[in-house]
Amino acid sequence: MRQNVAKRYNFYAGASPGYTMGQSSLQKQINNNGWGMNSYASFSVNLPGKIEIRSDGNYEFKGKTQSFNEDFARLIWNSTVSRKFMKGDNLMVSLSGNDLLNQNIGFSRSASNNFITQNSFSTIKRYVMLALVYDFNKMGGGAPVK
Repeated sequence: MRQNVAKRYNFYAGASPGYTMGQSSLQKQINNNGWGMNSYASFSVNLPGKIEIRSDGNYEFKGKTQSFNEDFARLIWNSTVSRKFMKGDNLMVSLSGNDLLNQNIGFSRSASNNFITQNSFSTIKRYVMLALVYDFNKMGGGAPVK
């Protein structure tokens, strides 16, 4: 689903459910079939005073199976507030928060054939960033000299 009005707002949302079938010829009694889902949503709104608010979220779910006795779910939510300055909007100040719910754990798991894998690894978790950006591409200039 997508909705867009130029220079006013933008909205997008989507979901993709899935079903994984894991079978092994060595251990036919183990059922590693399971449901899962990925979904994503984002929006941006331009407010008066050259202020923009953006936010996005990504939800991931993997159901439990015989090999993994727990569901896995996480929601990664990011948000930014920014304001543009100067005549050509060349200067922007923004405050961003990434992984606001602090759920970005390094984690993956899979079960196929006779291999069962679960990995935990380091990742960048929740942080806030203040940025000052100057766009040199909007400086303008004359036509190229011939």
